[in-house]
Amino acid sequence: MMDEMRKSKRTDLDAKIQLKLLKHGEEQLVDAEITNVSRGGVGFRTKDLLQLGECYQTQITLWTKEKVDTVIRIIRAEVNEDGSFIFGGTFVGMENPDTLRILIYQMLNDQE
Repeated sequence: MMDEMRKSKRTDLDAKIQLKLLKHGEEQLVDAEITNVSRGGVGFRTKDLLQLGECYQTQITLWTKEKVDTVIRIIRAEVNEDGSFIFGGTFVGMENPDTLRILIYQMLNDQE
């Protein structure tokens, strides 16, 4: 089990995303499933092995169907029992309106 490293509260989010590696001259697309999101980052699962410190561009779709464009830097990794990988990523340069959308999503989920 991964140690808790987030400074912000996690909220479950069931969504699929595609990550695009941000590395000069290299394009790698990775399909992933988001498990949770916080104001500072995201947890996700994928069958692909990613490297700590790498940055990926992605788009997260919230429950309102709003899309949040962001860059995620991989900060932690764990191997799942089924051989897939669980990663934690921190948002890099996320705009304040997008951070606010995530906070609203968390507030509404806490009321359910």
